[in-house]
Amino acid sequence: MRWFLMVNDFRLRCSQRFCSRTRLCAQTLTRVGALSLTTITVARPDSPFGVVEVTDEDRVTGFSEGGRIPYWVSCGVYVLGEEALDRFPERGDHESTTFPELAQEGALHAFRHDGLWLTVNTPKELRRAQEHVTAHPEWLEAQA
Repeated sequence: MRWFLMVNDFRLRCSQRFCSRTRLCAQTLTRVGALSLTTITVARPDSPFGVVEVTDEDRVTGFSEGGRIPYWVSCGVYVLGEEALDRFPERGDHESTTFPELAQEGALHAFRHDGLWLTVNTPKELRRAQEHVTAHPEWLEAQA
């Protein structure tokens, strides 16, 4: 059986051995095994926004950190079988076409990632990721 790992729309053909060197992919294969040929990695990230407390009279009474988002969001890391990959659109977004179809069919599974998930969508996030990798170079080392 051939597996494919997709990370942010870059498709990599991988074997079980290759996947074992990719943290989220390896964890996904270990957790779901043969249960599903289509698994997405999901997380509950910290909110990038601060919470502003406002009274009914529009008076600001406080500020606090946003905390963790209460919803599971896609990390952009997928483990796919050939059948699922064949269903991806030539153009367009698989998260608004293929994944909803697979979910409706009961053929889409999730790996709930509770660990560190570093996104780099803004200069601030990129700086945070660079600081983390500098402080923890082992984080990028392959896991056997």
